[in-house]
Amino acid sequence: MILALHTATPEGCVALVEQGELLAQERFVAKGGHLEIIPGMVQRLLASTGVQPQQVRRLVVTGGPGSFAGVRIAMGFAKGWHIAHGTALVCCSTTQAIAVSVAPSEQPLLVVMDARRGELFVQPFAGDGTPQQPPQKQTPEEAVALVQTDMRLCGSGVALLSPLLTERNIGEVLPGLVEPLALARLGARLAVNEDALLEPLYLRRSEAEENLLQRQAAQHDAH
Repeated sequence: MILALHTATPEGCVALVEQGELLAQERFVAKGGHLEIIPGMVQRLLASTGVQPQQVRRLVVTGGPGSFAGVRIAMGFAKGWHIAHGTALVCCSTTQAIAVSVAPSEQPLLVVMDARRGELFVQPFAGDGTPQQPPQKQTPEEAVALVQTDMRLCGSGVALLSPLLTERNIGEVLPGLVEPLALARLGARLAVNEDALLEPLYLRRSEAEENLLQRQAAQHDAH
């Protein structure tokens, strides 16, 4: 039994999957407040399926890039669940979760997430969802170099990249939602995080950290 949890983007989901088959799922759209809704959603899934927490043998979670708060909440929930029930933990990148949610194709795929501040989180994949490079933070101008002829584009950041691709022959533009069944199936074949060590993949400092550094620099200059 696998419990899949995705909160790294506003469009999140939780699901219970047994032997590759979806038992139950819930989706949500949240600008924040993941902490308030995730435990209740998981409890509803367990109640609706009659599954006991001890029956969940693996919990797969997206660890970023994405929302700092969403990633932290998912990590905290997963670690707490592990402590309470001894469940094995698996963590994957948000970009890979998006990639495996897209139907396989002979055409390569570029996952493009809107990272705000005029930046993108990007990762190229083969047509079957195999990562070709690690996730990266880039400007739209830098990300253009990753776009191949007939490459499919997927994710919330495509609108920022598309204006720079007017002279290129790109493939299909696809939604960038994480499918909970695809996430669970990915988690079934990834290695378990030994000792329940989950490392978030932020790729940059949070806005709060950036503001703190700016204040510290300003104070230093003032002296």
